Amino acid sequence: MRLTLTIENFSRRPDGGPLTYVAEGRRSIDIGRNQHLDWCLPDENHFISGRHCEIAPRDGSYYLTDVSMNGTFVNHPDNRVQSPYRLRDGDRLYIGEYVVVAHVEGDAPALEPAAVSSTQPVPAYDDFWSSSEPAPPPIDPRSLDPRRLDPGPQTDWIDHVADVATPIAPTPRRPSADPAPASFWGEPPQPAAAVPVAAPNDIWGAPSPAASTPAPVVDWGSPPPAPAPSVAPLAAPAPLAAPGPIAAAPVPPPTPAAAAPGTEGAYAEFLTSFARALNLPEQTFAGATPAQLGEQLGALTRLIAEETRQLLRARAEAKRLTRSASHTIIEAQGNNPLKFAPTTEEAMRIVLGPPRPGYLSAGPAFAQAFVDVKAHELRTYAAMQEAVRMLSDSLDPASLEKAQGKDSGIASLVGSRKARLWDRYVERWTAMSPRSGDKLADAFMRNFADCYDRADAQK
Repeated sequence: MRLTLTIENFSRRPDGGPLTYVAEGRRSIDIGRNQHLDWCLPDENHFISGRHCEIAPRDGSYYLTDVSMNGTFVNHPDNRVQSPYRLRDGDRLYIGEYVVVAHVEGDAPALEPAAVSSTQPVPAYDDFWSSSEPAPPPIDPRSLDPRRLDPGPQTDWIDHVADVATPIAPTPRRPSADPAPASFWGEPPQPAAAVPVAAPNDIWGAPSPAASTPAPVVDWGSPPPAPAPSVAPLAAPAPLAAPGPIAAAPVPPPTPAAAAPGTEGAYAEFLTSFARALNLPEQTFAGATPAQLGEQLGALTRLIAEETRQLLRARAEAKRLTRSASHTIIEAQGNNPLKFAPTTEEAMRIVLGPPRPGYLSAGPAFAQAFVDVKAHELRTYAAMQEAVRMLSDSLDPASLEKAQGKDSGIASLVGSRKARLWDRYVERWTAMSPRSGDKLADAFMRNFADCYDRADAQK
């Protein structure tokens, strides 16, 4: 049994760690933000918990248990896992910003249910079919005749209804109904002559002659002249052309047509409002069809959301590289989906869909994102200038001489002042970054981070 977890939405990790984790055997896996776990997923926003989830092998499968505050989601950013969850090959886990694909090899999920089903049914079937129970006596078929169960007048009424609804059935039942005409429903059976009026009998052809003379049915040869008179009543189907109005039921289609003017009016109002919101003439989009405009607006909205997320991610990466102490973390309220959602689709679903507690809607989310990006640009340039100035001041000969001070006493007699200044310069150079060979870059980045944090604190 083998489990492979792969991050699919990043080409590299911020900490340079592996994008794939492989687990084999019977040992469980701990995943989270803490570095001592089996698979550490760094997250400067602290959306991922220190110990976020656990995957443990059991009964030939891997089971996921969510132990996080913000949740682990499976196959959809809205589908929070119900622990324990048996991982299947191809499952996608949404852990903070990471989308992790699970590949399971050697999974045997069907073994456990098969074992259970193979143990209990046999004794259950033996007991059920056991011959030790006495067999019940046979049921008298005559007791199943509905006329024996309720021979009252209701039988006549049912027969009458059957005569009207299904013309073929009444003919065999008419003799059985005649013995009980004393019922208060007796009037309907009397109009047996009304049977011809029921034109539906004629539609079905043969039943109408059979109803009038049941015996002649045996004589197949002689009826040729008899069918001719029966053809005359066949003219009765003409009134039955009434089904024609039933075909007129397609009258509903005109109803949607009547709604079209309202739809067109609403669309025209939308175009006018949209142009007004853009501070454009109201007739700017008059020639656009709903499909064209809808597709353009959808593509434009996605492009803006995607590029805004890229800018915010670049801002967070720059702050991480400079080791800035300023980081955006998830809070109870006012979180920006453009910063914290794992995918662009999920971000748009949050900002454009129904309000979600703890998250900003579309307008405030985009406004905050643009303000943060603009402020980051301004603070970056200001911090760069200040960091370069601090670096040049530290290597300025005048500052070295000032730090050295004026020689006096024996110091003025021993050695050269220039030599002592050189020694001071070497000491300062070494102190810039004792652990790296790129001392100027390290010194600059250290100064830059300090200046950036000061500018961020003054906002």
